[in-house]
Amino acid sequence: MTSLNNFEDNLVIPKNVDAEQALLSLAFFGYDMTEVFDLVSTSDFYDTSRQQVWEAIVGVHKNGNSVDVVTVSNEIKKNNLDPKAAIAVMYEAFQSPTVGGGNAKRFAKLVRDCSVLRQVIFALNGSLQEAQTN
Repeated sequence: MTSLNNFEDNLVIPKNVDAEQALLSLAFFGYDMTEVFDLVSTSDFYDTSRQQVWEAIVGVHKNGNSVDVVTVSNEIKKNNLDPKAAIAVMYEAFQSPTVGGGNAKRFAKLVRDCSVLRQVIFALNGSLQEAQTN
């Protein structure tokens, strides 16, 4: 049986940074993200800074405002989130390769799939720890 230490040493946390950045980029470039907001939650993003920016984007959208750097920055400040980290993420989003809006659902699925895999891995890791302590 593999020991818990070996399991943790070999653990690769699933994430798709490119898909996360592409979703943020699409939101900033004015693509209709309504369907995507139903597919991806804030916690599906791997990085805390991208989670904060996504949360702000969703908040701006729910308030009926257009998504742009100013409204998202204001939403981040309103939520007492880290503006410096968020600015870096927004800059990354603008540096992301231009992608077609038709890909938004595919990117959302990639982000969500990685999130589900992370949840499964963490649950299995917790079960392994519990099994080894009993």
